[in-house]
Amino acid sequence: MSDTKLAPGKYYIINRVLSPTGEKLAMTFEGQGKLAKAMPLTRSTTQVWSIENYNDKTQSFSPEDSKNLQAGWGDGVVIIPAGNYTWTVRKEEDGYR
Repeated sequence: MSDTKLAPGKYYIINRVLSPTGEKLAMTFEGQGKLAKAMPLTRSTTQVWSIENYNDKTQSFSPEDSKNLQAGWGDGVVIIPAGNYTWTVRKEEDGYR
């Protein structure tokens, strides 16, 4: 595995910043064409993301409930139909970015 790639699998994507009340925030799927939101971590299926290798350098991020969709960039992290949308993951000292 490369230093920049996560092992393919299922993940909760946790924000580095806590909520104003100190809760962990997780990237949450709100539906196709909608922005993913940082919501309190509940471990619901809407917070599970499937990370798959797109090619040897990049990976795709899909909601576990809707693998035909992927995270892509728009006015934020928008969830759109799968196809040529990839994210780059970079390893940092305190986790992955």
